[in-house]
Amino acid sequence: MKSNKLTSLILLFVILFSFCLVSCSSGTTTANSMPATSVIELFEKAGKVFAELDSTDVISVTVTVRSIEQVKGDKVSHWDTSSIEPTMVIEQDNGYLSAEVWIDATSQSTSSSNWATSFAQSWLERNKYYLTQSQKDAVENWIKDNATKICPKDDPLCVNRTTTGSWGYKLYSPSLVDAQKGNFDVWFWTDLDKAPEGEITNWEPTILVHWGVIPEEVHKELFELVSQTTP
Repeated sequence: MKSNKLTSLILLFVILFSFCLVSCSSGTTTANSMPATSVIELFEKAGKVFAELDSTDVISVTVTVRSIEQVKGDKVSHWDTSSIEPTMVIEQDNGYLSAEVWIDATSQSTSSSNWATSFAQSWLERNKYYLTQSQKDAVENWIKDNATKICPKDDPLCVNRTTTGSWGYKLYSPSLVDAQKGNFDVWFWTDLDKAPEGEITNWEPTILVHWGVIPEEVHKELFELVSQTTP
């Protein structure tokens, strides 16, 4: 009787242990493997934290992961995210992972927080003595046109002006463990330009090169504006 009871307990333990192995190994994350949907979410988060710092006075950022690439020595695997199966698991025991992400950002700023209009205002202040009234008017109109107005909440007739922009990044992470910790290298990535832009360490972004409008471009635009204005 005791022998039968002991045999039953052993069988029950084996069944429960086997069930645990099957259920616990399905769809879980380990150091070297992760569901593809979770990998996509990590790259989305990385793209968002970097774009929010890379943009001026950003209101909203939408990140779309277009593709994921896995490099293991000479073997390169590429997946378009639109074709990834929900049950797919990515294993990464060597090499690195990368993803192409597309950013759609909406920004809203005042002239005081918009560096381009602040630069133009400073330029006008320094050069106003050498400009005709019509030239000064032209520069002031440029500043107004390029400044984003923040409307008071109690002014229903005022309409906020926002700006939108889109661009691409390519994010690299040396491993799934690093991706989970928030460690990425960031490249500015379009059909025309591919260049390193910054990095993310423990989810803290650092911009090394800013690929936006530079002061020289604003200066050139103001100079051309003044030159074309009738004195």
